[in-house]
Amino acid sequence: MLADREARRLKRKQSNRESARRSRLRKQAESEGLAGKVAELESALSAAMAELVAARAEIDALNRRKGRSSSEAAAAGAVVEEAEAKGEEEAAAA
Repeated sequence: MLADREARRLKRKQSNRESARRSRLRKQAESEGLAGKVAELESALSAAMAELVAARAEIDALNRRKGRSSSEAAAAGAVVEEAEAKGEEEAAAA
């Protein structure tokens, strides 16, 4: 009877140890899976940030070119207006 009780206690103790070991392994696997997911997301974030920086640089370049084009167009418009005014003056003088 005492030996029976001791045998059941030892069996329960061994069963609990195995259960704890499986639980630790599960948690370790989950942790490793999450670490992999973190690395994957960090890589994706890095790529997205690089793409954002490139897009902003392109926008800045386009805005600078647009600004130059606007100022060039304004200068060209001033030359045309000047020429038109000069032509009108010559036509009035003639």
